[in-house]
Amino acid sequence: MNSDNLIKLNNGEFVCAECEHAVKPLTNTAEGMVEANLDNISKQLSEFPNKVIYAVCPVCGMEYKFKHVDNSLMLEESDEEK
Repeated sequence: MNSDNLIKLNNGEFVCAECEHAVKPLTNTAEGMVEANLDNISKQLSEFPNKVIYAVCPVCGMEYKFKHVDNSLMLEESDEEK
């Protein structure tokens, strides 16, 4: 996988490509949109690398997909429209 297009998470935050805010990603759960549990997501993607888990910028709503690359959790811009 080409990591050039991936966004790194630093201390649980990323800089959104759309609004350029440093934010903690949200994800959708049965309870609705919540702050992403990064340890849980990393574990799930380690076990099931093809699983798709979406992340959302809480400021502008831009969608990303979590990716597990080289033992690190990263974000890739989603193909979905806002």
